[in-house]
Amino acid sequence: MKKVLFVTSLLALMFPLIASAQTKSLYHEFISKSECDSFTWTDGNGETYDHDTVAFYISGDTLYVLDLEIRHGNNYTDDVAAGCKYTWGGQTYTESGTYNHTFQDRFGCDSVVTLTLTIEDTGRISYVVSSCKKYTWRNKTFTADTICTDTVSANPSAGTCAELHTLDLTIITPAEGTFTDTTVYGCGFASLGTGTNRLSSYTTRDTSRLTLITADGQCIENTLLVHFVINEAVYNPIVTSSCGPFVFHGKTYNESKIDTIKVGKTVNNCDSMVVMDLTVYDDLTVRIVGNLDLLPGQSTTLSSDCNQPDASLNWSYSGQTSSEPSITLTNLNQNTDVALTATSADQNCSRTTYVTVMVSPYVTGIDDVEAGNVNFYPNPASALVNIQSPKSIETVTVFNMAGQKIDEVRVASDQFALNVSNYNNGIYMICLRMADGSVVNQKVAVKK
Repeated sequence: MKKVLFVTSLLALMFPLIASAQTKSLYHEFISKSECDSFTWTDGNGETYDHDTVAFYISGDTLYVLDLEIRHGNNYTDDVAAGCKYTWGGQTYTESGTYNHTFQDRFGCDSVVTLTLTIEDTGRISYVVSSCKKYTWRNKTFTADTICTDTVSANPSAGTCAELHTLDLTIITPAEGTFTDTTVYGCGFASLGTGTNRLSSYTTRDTSRLTLITADGQCIENTLLVHFVINEAVYNPIVTSSCGPFVFHGKTYNESKIDTIKVGKTVNNCDSMVVMDLTVYDDLTVRIVGNLDLLPGQSTTLSSDCNQPDASLNWSYSGQTSSEPSITLTNLNQNTDVALTATSADQNCSRTTYVTVMVSPYVTGIDDVEAGNVNFYPNPASALVNIQSPKSIETVTVFNMAGQKIDEVRVASDQFALNVSNYNNGIYMICLRMADGSVVNQKVAVKK
């Protein structure tokens, strides 16, 4: 404000002089400027000024007055010591050095600042360690007393600084302790101990372990020598097949399968295993249907009953064979054994059933009623023949093939177990007389 009053007063004093030098009246125009370092009045007198000034310029009938203020920037220096990083002028520095940065003051003029930066370590950590025989630190193993240092690098992006770590290590020479020698046996694998003290092996080898530092700092070297003896399990392959369910070691297989079954122990006390490759085919059943009790000179037709209609049949009787579904035996005067073998279409399964056509006078007058509803099993039998009937059985009579009665038991039940353990091997006729008077005959083979 003072400068403006000064300029106005100056013009007032100068105006008469200027007016007397001119033949016509002059207008005046004030120009006020603030510039950094220097200013060239290109629209005026063309001069360059590097300091505050008031300049005049007449053009036509106008007096131009320039009120100029020159502002100068400043240069500064600064010394800074920082931890592992320092942010200045929008830049982060992690190394010591001299750095320049240009700032603008409140008037918009440049000021240059020179920074002398020193980056220092911010952490020092010491480790005092006593170790038995050896010690590993920073991936290095030491076997003698030592003092060493290691610098942990700074990570400015994570906000961490460099640290200097110092290890002061004392190695203790161990005193001799106990010596233990042991042998460990295993099948495929063996181990000794638990946790961090566990020793293990898959192969036959010897190994040792040394321990330890006691609580009072004394180092005692105990030696454990382990002999690992590794044996292998024994695997025996078996390829087999079955018609219907297959039972092996108490386990029933109803379909084809490859299975490993433990069947015992080897001399080295390892498992003895069977690797079974089993193929299970559809079971085949066959029986002979027809009259099996004849008087001398009578005939009978026997038919096959098989669960697989496409199975092939082979009859065998009295030196003859047939592949027909049924056979006829004529004018029989003696007992005739008949065998029927059924073979599946893929020839993987075969079953044979046997009957004896009885020609004997003892069957005279016996009426076979509902024989198919009475169940006799097993047949052949070695000890017991189980009999199940839908009717109550009154008596069970047993004849041999000569027609001789060899046994008779009163039952009065619909179930009975006939003991044949004292019978000789052969074919026997079992005659059941029911409580209602009907009779059922069934031939049973005894085979021991």
